Amino acid sequence: MNKYIDDLVDMKVIKIYRFLDMLCIQFSNGIDKYALHIQSSWKIVDTNRKIIIAAHIDVFSEISQPDEKKETIFDKKMYEQRPIIENLKVIACNMNSVGDLKIDFSNGYVLEIFIDTSEEEECWRILKMESDEKHYVVYGKGVSFG
Repeated sequence: MNKYIDDLVDMKVIKIYRFLDMLCIQFSNGIDKYALHIQSSWKIVDTNRKIIIAAHIDVFSEISQPDEKKETIFDKKMYEQRPIIENLKVIACNMNSVGDLKIDFSNGYVLEIFIDTSEEEECWRILKMESDEKHYVVYGKGVSFG
C-alpha cells in the first residue's frame, strides 16, 4: 500500500484533538510517532455502523458566549469519546483509489475519511513527527509528498 499508511498498523492512538478546523490524531508504537491531520469529511462508527461522531460544517462552530472559553460542538462531542479512542490500537488501514482512508481500531471503531472536494484543496495528511521526512498529503485532485 503506502509506507505512511502501513506504518500506522499496530500503533496506538496517543492523542486526539481539534486544531482550528482540523481533526488531529497522533499515533505511536513507543518508538515512532505519526500524526494524521484531517481537513475533509470524516466519521467514526462502531461495530454496528452506528455513527459515534462525524465531521459536519457545525462541528467547529463555537457554542460558547463571547466572554467564556471558546468551545465548539466538536469539543463537546469529543469530550466523551476521547478517553475511549485514546489508547486504541490500529489493526488495519486502507486507502482507495480516490484517497478515502479507513482506519480500523481494536475496539471495533472505524475512522472513515472521505475526499469531499475535486479542487486542489488538502483533505488529509500523514506525517512522521520529529522527523524531516516528507509528509504524505492527499488533495481533492491527487496525492503529493510535501
